[in-house]
Amino acid sequence: MSKYHIDQVEEKQSSQGKAYKMLIIGGERVSIWSENPEYAKAIEGGEIEGTIVQKGQYKNFVSNLKPPAFVAQRRAGMAEAVAQKQAGIKESQENKEKGIKISSTINKAVDCAIAEFNKLDNLDSLDSLIKKWREFLWFEWEKHNNFPPFK
Repeated sequence: MSKYHIDQVEEKQSSQGKAYKMLIIGGERVSIWSENPEYAKAIEGGEIEGTIVQKGQYKNFVSNLKPPAFVAQRRAGMAEAVAQKQAGIKESQENKEKGIKISSTINKAVDCAIAEFNKLDNLDSLDSLIKKWREFLWFEWEKHNNFPPFK
């Protein structure tokens, strides 16, 4: 681990909007990114401690210090939030599908019951016909779920 004297500092932003500083250290251009623990110390005339690493055509400054504990907690919290969001999306999708199933089976059950109720030889009440058709459509829904449409 070495100490480096900073000759010049220029604050920049990457194409993804991430903040970094372009440092001139001993005539070399070196980048230091905002998540680096030494980022705040990177000022003109200041000294920072770490290593310069070649990454492709760029040189980056890497600190040997561990990031503060809150950084790890923040990352863990973000992972948990993403997991909760995914669970919420899955639940919403299931609720949406169930809602479609409920409304569609009720709608079609009423249509079928009215058509059957208007027959002259029918002795059932409209309520019992709706229940019969609703139950039939509800269980048929699951049977035909695996078939492609229009086949």
